[in-house]
Amino acid sequence: MIKITSPNTSEIKREIQRLINEIITDEIVTVGIHESDAERNEPGEPNNAEIGAAHEFGAPGIPMRPWLVPGVESGNREYIDAVRHEIESGKQPREALPVVGVIAVSSVQQYMTALRTPPNSPETIARKGSSNPLIDTGELKSSVTFEISDRSD
Repeated sequence: MIKITSPNTSEIKREIQRLINEIITDEIVTVGIHESDAERNEPGEPNNAEIGAAHEFGAPGIPMRPWLVPGVESGNREYIDAVRHEIESGKQPREALPVVGVIAVSSVQQYMTALRTPPNSPETIARKGSSNPLIDTGELKSSVTFEISDRSD
């Protein structure tokens, strides 16, 4: 094995650490159905967060239809590109968080719209008039939002 050293290795390490610390922020973006967006128009019915969880993890009579985690993951390349663009434009990393949030919500909503498996039962299709497993009134999809909060919250 070849080991290459530099007379200023310590200085290089300090500069790399400084750059890493410069882009780390104490704020995070959360994406999903936040409490403020969970209620539905039909009082007494399960709220959007409960319906979303039933689909994400499965529930009696409802097969698992993961939509949140794969939906967020579907935007990974776009998040990286957006953060890179913001930083290259001279902005602080935290200024990229709203852009990442908007992209994440869009990615999740697009994933929800495209999801087709497992399919609805024929009874559900007849009741809804649609075969899309995650779209009925559109309330669930429109309840997906992002929030920026302090990492320690």
